Amino acid sequence: MKVLFTTATIEKNFDIRMNEYIRSYEHLLTNLRVREEDIFVIECVQHEPVTFLEDMSDNVFYTKTHDHRIRNKGVLETLGLMKFFDTHDIPDDQKVVKLTGRYFLESDSFLVELEKAEAVAKLDIHGQIFTGCLGMNMNLFRNFLSGLNLFEMESKMINIEREAANFLFHNKADGHQISFLEKINVVANINNDLVTYW
Repeated sequence: MKVLFTTATIEKNFDIRMNEYIRSYEHLLTNLRVREEDIFVIECVQHEPVTFLEDMSDNVFYTKTHDHRIRNKGVLETLGLMKFFDTHDIPDDQKVVKLTGRYFLESDSFLVELEKAEAVAKLDIHGQIFTGCLGMNMNLFRNFLSGLNLFEMESKMINIEREAANFLFHNKADGHQISFLEKINVVANINNDLVTYW
């Protein structure tokens, strides 16, 4: 199991974000027993080394793809992940979990479910995918990202949560083992003022 631990170290609420990243990362190591070498910290904003990330992990990747002109956060994250995939050789059948680093995976239930399926996701009340914690086989994840029309997503402000749902429903209909969970045991701090339990 590989964890793609995404970070975006911006100045606003820097200390809050830093503490959330550190807490979530350490929990993966100590409570969920994910090996340090299996966690890839993917920094999507900063181009230069970030001290606390470098102290936290020996496995930090700076995407250098952030563009302040792009409004759609899903497009920005996709560009960063695609850059990571282009520079890291991960086998097609490798299980990967994309976890927004500020979010806290409370238990290993999500990881256990992913061992049984090609993809595991949580649907929200709008029928979209919660992309803060999403698990797939690497080939599916790569196909998902490479199939996105980023220009259309940006120009029409289409959210990646909707695109992920369309992709996974289509693949499930094609016979892939896709599991939609009611609960994935993630605590998410949304916009620094609302804690949501998924």
